[in-house]
Amino acid sequence: MRWRLLALLALVAVASIAAGPGRGHGGAQTDTRFEVWAMDQSDTHPQGGGLLYIWQGADITRRPDQAVPEVIDLAQAAQEAGCPVGKLPHMGQANAGDPPTHFVLANFGSGSVFFMDIATRRVVGCVDLLGMGVASNRTHAAMPTPDNSMVIVADMGFTNRPTGFVHKISTDYSRNRYRYVETLDLAPYLDELGTTQARAVCANFTPDSRFAYVTMQQGGVLVIDLGRPNTRSMRVVHVYPASVVPAEGCGAIPLPPDGWRLLINSESRGSPNLPDQMYIFDASRAAQGIFPDPVVIPLPGEDTHGAFYCIDDRGKLYAWTVMRFSNDLNIVDVDAGQVVRTYSLVRDFLPDPAPDGLELMGGHAFITLRGPKPLSAMATHENPERKPGVLVLRVHPSCLNFDFDVRDLAPMVDDRTTTLMDGTVVPASDPHGLDVIRR
Repeated sequence: MRWRLLALLALVAVASIAAGPGRGHGGAQTDTRFEVWAMDQSDTHPQGGGLLYIWQGADITRRPDQAVPEVIDLAQAAQEAGCPVGKLPHMGQANAGDPPTHFVLANFGSGSVFFMDIATRRVVGCVDLLGMGVASNRTHAAMPTPDNSMVIVADMGFTNRPTGFVHKISTDYSRNRYRYVETLDLAPYLDELGTTQARAVCANFTPDSRFAYVTMQQGGVLVIDLGRPNTRSMRVVHVYPASVVPAEGCGAIPLPPDGWRLLINSESRGSPNLPDQMYIFDASRAAQGIFPDPVVIPLPGEDTHGAFYCIDDRGKLYAWTVMRFSNDLNIVDVDAGQVVRTYSLVRDFLPDPAPDGLELMGGHAFITLRGPKPLSAMATHENPERKPGVLVLRVHPSCLNFDFDVRDLAPMVDDRTTTLMDGTVVPASDPHGLDVIRR
C-alpha cells in the first residue's frame, strides 16, 4: 500500500518519477537503473514465508509479460539468517540513500520485521517484536526514517483488544545492527480520536525525521515526536480526530519539493458510510506546535489505497491513487486540491484488477494487483478472474494520461494453488506491497 509506506526530499521530473523526495532518485525518462520489488503474501512454509519478486527496470519496462524476475522464498531467507519465519510479508521499503542499501519488510501475520541487504538479497537482521512480548502479530508497516536512524512500526494490535501500538527500532545499516527501543501504547488516545479502536496502520515522516504522522484504522492521525533513536522518548504531540480524517488511512507520502507536505489517503473499504478522500497535511510548523487541518479532496470510486506523485514536463505536481474495490485510478491536481482525471483499469483481459500498491519511476507506474483469494484487508472479496502480478503503465509527460495493454502485466504466479469458498481452485498468489528501488 510504501505504501511507501517514504522518506523524501528531492524534486524530480516526471521523466524520473522517484520513490519519494529524499530517496535520491533521478535520471532521464529512458533511465532504467532501478529495480521493482513486489511481495506475494501467500505461504511457502508451514509457518508462513511468502515470496519476494525482483525485476530489473530495463526488463520490466521493455516487455513486462516476458520479464524474468528473481524470486526469493522469504521463509528460506529467514532461516538462512537464523531468523524466525515471517508470515504475510505485507509492506516493504528501502532505506534512504542514493542508492539505498537495505530493504525493511513488515510481516503482518507474525509480528516481525526483516532487514534485507539490497545488493545480496539476503536477510541480514530481524526484530521479532511478537516474540519479545511487546507487539501483536499484526505489524502492518515498518518505515525507515529519512536520516536512517530508526524504523517506526505501525502495529494494529491483537484482534481481541481495541488498541494497537507504535514501536521504535534503532538502525545502524552499516553494521547491520537493529535494536528494539520502545513501544507506545495507543489506548490513551481513544477519546481524542473519537473512535472505539486505536489501531496504527501506516506512518511517514517529516524530512528532519523528528515527527511521524501515524494513520489509524477507524480514522484519525496521530503526530508523534520520535525523540532520539536510542532513547525511550516517543510522545504524541497532536491528535487529528476521526471527525477530521473519518476513515482508515495509509498511503502516506511526503511530497516534493521539500517533503514538508504529506499526502494521506483514507479508504472506505467499500462501506457506504465512509468517504474515500485524500488529505494534504502541512507539517512545516510541527516543531512550533502548529498543526493546521489538512486540505480534503474527495475521491471518486471505492477504497483508495496505493498513492504516489507525478511531476509533469512543466514541473506541475499531481498525485495518483488507485481505488482497490472499484478498479479506478484518480489523478489529483495537488495545488488546486481536486481530482482532474478518473480512469478505469478494467480491460477485457483484466476484468477485476484489484489494484493495491502504486509507485512511479522513469516514466512508468507500477501497480500490484491482488490475487483471487486475498489474504489481508479484502479477504471476503474473492474472484477467480483476478490475475496477480505487477501492472506497468506507460505515463505520458503530462502526468494526466497513460497507456497499457495485455503485454504490460508482469505475472506473479507459480504452481501453488488455493481454493475459494465456492470450491474453485485458483493460484495462491496474493501480491500487496511494492517498492521501486534506485540502483
